[in-house]
Amino acid sequence: MNYIKSLYLVVLLSLVSCMDANDPDAPVVSVGDDCVLTRADLLRAIPVAANREDSAVYADEYVRNWVRRKVILRKAEQNLGQELDEIEKSVNEYRTSLLVETYQQKLVEQKFNPKVSRGEIESYYSEMKPNFMLKEHIIKGIYAIIPQDASDISQFVKLLASFTDESSINIEQYLYKYSSNYKLSVDNWIGINSIRNIFPSGAIPDDLKTLRSTKLFDISYEGQRYLLKITDIRQASTIAPIEYVSRDIYNILLSKKKLEFISSLGDGLFDEAVSDGIIKYYDKND
Repeated sequence: MNYIKSLYLVVLLSLVSCMDANDPDAPVVSVGDDCVLTRADLLRAIPVAANREDSAVYADEYVRNWVRRKVILRKAEQNLGQELDEIEKSVNEYRTSLLVETYQQKLVEQKFNPKVSRGEIESYYSEMKPNFMLKEHIIKGIYAIIPQDASDISQFVKLLASFTDESSINIEQYLYKYSSNYKLSVDNWIGINSIRNIFPSGAIPDDLKTLRSTKLFDISYEGQRYLLKITDIRQASTIAPIEYVSRDIYNILLSKKKLEFISSLGDGLFDEAVSDGIIKYYDKND
């Protein structure tokens, strides 16, 4: 058996080494009458950078696996019967879906150039307000993580606690210099849970009254100061402000426009096919 395997490797080694000089359509192995692995097929399967000996070993493994799969496939086709028809039907349906979706995506990339106006976003928000209930408290404000030994940290904490629009530049300059993680979100809403996830456990309460009345959350933990200044807050289970959900609405409207575009493509291609006489309906009574 080892002798046969060695001899087979020698043959494959010879085959691989002279493959370019031989007829690329010449067969290497076949399974039944219709399934043939050619020299060209084998050559394409061998890594370009492989040396002569490695190529022979790789070719041996590839041929063995190819033959094994084709033998199993041959038996499956002979014995599956009705199930084979169902498989062929599924394959054809999948091929059709894949071709249609690929072509539609290509047309979308080439021709779809939608615009979603602010007016459309506001109109959708007004109509669908009940669908935009907040699942958590959202806030505007500033959070930061600063080393406890950062320079002038006490003065910074006082500045942050008494935040004003005029002090925002000095605050941002300090945070840029000393903070490992900070966010100024005085103009944009942010979910409270995203802040809880980076603060020590239990540092930020869920109680709305406490969140509103606390001038500054200041927690020392493992050599860091965790600071949160809330400038505005909206309660969970109330309607989200439009600026908080405008990006979601934009994506919803964009998706709707895309579906309408794809539908119009289908209608246009259908009308074109009818005009060109490609579609023909036959009366069953004829």
